[in-house]
Parts: sequence; structure tokens; C-alpha cells
Amino acid sequence: MSDLRIIEELCGICADMVRIISAQAVALEQLGAVCMEEERAAITQRLAPLVGNGEIQL
Repeated sequence: MSDLRIIEELCGICADMVRIISAQAVALEQLGAVCMEEERAAITQRLAPLVGNGEIQL
């Protein structure tokens, strides 16, 4: 497997993980729970310049 293919696959895995984590955060929020909000905000700030504005919601 080429390096580019590995990177593409890792990006796909990360995107899937973001979707799962976001759904879990919504479920927790509906129950009134808040978990690791400061950490999520910090990760969002690190990730936004890499993927562009409006493309991520953690």
C-alpha cells in the first residue's frame, strides 16, 4: 500500500471517528452531561486550519 493510500485511509478513519464522537456528544448533551468540552474545543482549533472552515463540528 502506498504512503498516499495509507494517509487517505487514516483520514477516512478519523472522519468516521469524528462522526461517532459527535453523535455521542449530542447524546450526552441531551442527558445534560458535558464531557471534555475544553479538550474538544482545543482539538477543533488545531483541526480547523487543516480541513477548512465549516467542514468540522466537534
